[in-house]
Amino acid sequence: LNYPSAGGVMIYYGNTITQQTAAGGHFDTNTWNHCAIERSGNTQTIYINGQSVVSGTVTQDYSAVTDLHIGQAANNSLKFYGWLHDLRFVKGSAVYGGNFTPPTEPLTAITNTQLLICHLPYFGDGSTNNRTVTVNGGPWTEPFGPYDQEPWAADNHGGSVKFVSTSNVATTETAVNAIGNTASSEYTIEGWVYLFSYPSTGGALFSKGNSGTT
Repeated sequence: LNYPSAGGVMIYYGNTITQQTAAGGHFDTNTWNHCAIERSGNTQTIYINGQSVVSGTVTQDYSAVTDLHIGQAANNSLKFYGWLHDLRFVKGSAVYGGNFTPPTEPLTAITNTQLLICHLPYFGDGSTNNRTVTVNGGPWTEPFGPYDQEPWAADNHGGSVKFVSTSNVATTETAVNAIGNTASSEYTIEGWVYLFSYPSTGGALFSKGNSGTT
């Protein structure tokens, strides 16, 4: 899959264009473009942002002997400059079968997914094949993608408990309270601690006593 300087999309096989979009650019710069190439029977269609831009009969069975290259041509030319996200290869079924609304949620490894890549904070295959990925030339991941993300909210993502002045949390239920009675048992108590400052009288993270003063 290739594109010329004008941004149009074309498919090469054996150094010959087997299919290309109509004249003019279809990959706009400085924005996310969704692209899908699909073959159903002998009809191959290229979609940009969910709309068919070219469709026709293609009987060629694509074959090659080198590794799959992402971000450049297999002969190390035609370097891609930009971001790729949710690159999915499905072999054995056509996913859309006509114009569609581009996905608004991350793609998943649906049936017949051979490779799902460029979707994690690291380089890896998200399909059930867990294929080995080799990184060359220094590409890196960034927290940037085409989907609208929900803003962080404590109700949705959990939060921390903030203690100030005389605030505290007490457990009075017998079953929960027994946690503090470790006696001679082996135990582990852990958590994350974020201090505002060091108070002059010190501070207690947790405490259990025999009375209110000891």
